[in-house]
Amino acid sequence: MKKSWKRVLLAALVVCAVLSGLVSCKKQEAKGEHKATVSIDCSKIWAHEADLNADKADYVPKDGVVLGETEVFFDGEVTAYDLLQAVCQERKIQMDAEDSAYGKYVKGIAQLYAGDCGDMSGWMYKVNGEFAEVGCDAYTVQEGDEICWVFICDYLTDC
Repeated sequence: MKKSWKRVLLAALVVCAVLSGLVSCKKQEAKGEHKATVSIDCSKIWAHEADLNADKADYVPKDGVVLGETEVFFDGEVTAYDLLQAVCQERKIQMDAEDSAYGKYVKGIAQLYAGDCGDMSGWMYKVNGEFAEVGCDAYTVQEGDEICWVFICDYLTDC
């Protein structure tokens, strides 16, 4: 009798392990098949602190990092704008954008807006360390891309 209970218990444990593995796989699938990273940085503001709108100083993190490098999983075609929008929504980071003649224009992230640190200040994005040459809603993200949103204060010196 004891051996049959051991067998039943062993079989139950095996079934639980298999089901647990299946649930784990389903969770991974739900995340998406492809991965990229997104980060948001406003550290350049500190080099231009004299130009910063005084009302905005409390929104600038001491290290300038609004969002550290964060893995984002996706399926299908997504743009740099799509990933920013998704990560901001998920992390409850304020974001404001509008349509322009050149596509989506990101006006503000984390309460920091274009013009808050000088006339030439605003948000730009880099892909794999290089400033993008197309609008954020025109860049199709590739597997492994590193998308970094950067608040620049002076296009001539910060880029």
